[in-house]
Amino acid sequence: MNPFVLQVSRNPLPNFSPKVVVVGAMICVESEFLLLERCASVSQPLTWSLPAGKVEAGESLEEGLRREL
Repeated sequence: MNPFVLQVSRNPLPNFSPKVVVVGAMICVESEFLLLERCASVSQPLTWSLPAGKVEAGESLEEGLRREL
């Protein structure tokens, strides 16, 4: 067996990742975009992103997006 050849398993591991519904928006007004800066006390502190987040149980996609905005 060549140690430099990757052996691929025919039986992939089961996906244990939880399924999460998220929403996001790109808001552009007169060539200016809305970006949010994360606070210093959360993961990925002081980074910039588009408004986005998880949709809560019982919430529609539109309701989740409105809450995130």
